[in-house]
Amino acid sequence: MRGSSPPDAAPEWVDRATGHSGGVFALWPLVDVDLDDTRLTVHVEIPGADPATDVVVEVDSGALVVRGWKRAPAASRPRVSERTFGRFYRSIPLPEGLDVDCASATSRDGVLTVEIPRAATSRGVDRRIEVTAG
Repeated sequence: MRGSSPPDAAPEWVDRATGHSGGVFALWPLVDVDLDDTRLTVHVEIPGADPATDVVVEVDSGALVVRGWKRAPAASRPRVSERTFGRFYRSIPLPEGLDVDCASATSRDGVLTVEIPRAATSRGVDRRIEVTAG
């Protein structure tokens, strides 16, 4: 359940990455972050953003950065609107020991998935990650 307390064994970087503050949170775009024995996987909700033209994914200063633009429909004038449009930005601190040179990103059904495999040593290199349609 989103907003519930993480397990006691969760590292501090997970709390920073998810924006968890002990209660319900509503940051946009919302993310799920998972780190297992082989890779870091980040799922980012980006509905309405075109990953080919409106989304940039990169590693910058030890963080995974997802930024972009969610465009409003041109002819839309709804009576009630709860959707958000405009620029978005999310920075997720990366743990050490990842191989950012082998990072990949795919987008499907409004969810961006970024995978960064673990490496024997971390190089700490800044890098842009191309997004492919899934």
